[in-house]
Amino acid sequence: MQEDARKAEENFQSVTNRKFSLSKEEKLKSRKLLEQLYKSGQRVSSGNKKVRALFLKGVKQGDGAQVKIAVAVSKKTGNAVVRNRIKRLLRESYRLNKFVLIDEIKDSDISLSIVFTPLALSLNDKTELRLNVFEPEVCDILKKILSKILRDQL
Repeated sequence: MQEDARKAEENFQSVTNRKFSLSKEEKLKSRKLLEQLYKSGQRVSSGNKKVRALFLKGVKQGDGAQVKIAVAVSKKTGNAVVRNRIKRLLRESYRLNKFVLIDEIKDSDISLSIVFTPLALSLNDKTELRLNVFEPEVCDILKKILSKILRDQL
């Protein structure tokens, strides 16, 4: 009984010690890398086809972040308020679920660059601009990216 309580406490400590922020090093800002990503990156779509991601696998260099992300939202999606809300929701969804990917590749020398892009959104329905809509989509994409990376390593 005490051993179960101790294990539960250790699990809680390991979860609370994680860094759930999205640091400056994790943001993809390099124009050169973005061009390379759009030119030769692999596409992955979520199950409901609401979010698409481009990713490019590389070799880790230095002490920087292993996974860098960017969010691209087209002007066709809506006005600036809607586009910025979508960007915030996609970044937040990644921030909450990034350990699905990071925990698996942390011991390897792989670096990833990912660009998330929303696809089919109806702007008339404001309920679609909620975190509970984007979070499962981003989590699904991260799992698909991980499976493609692991499959390529074999």
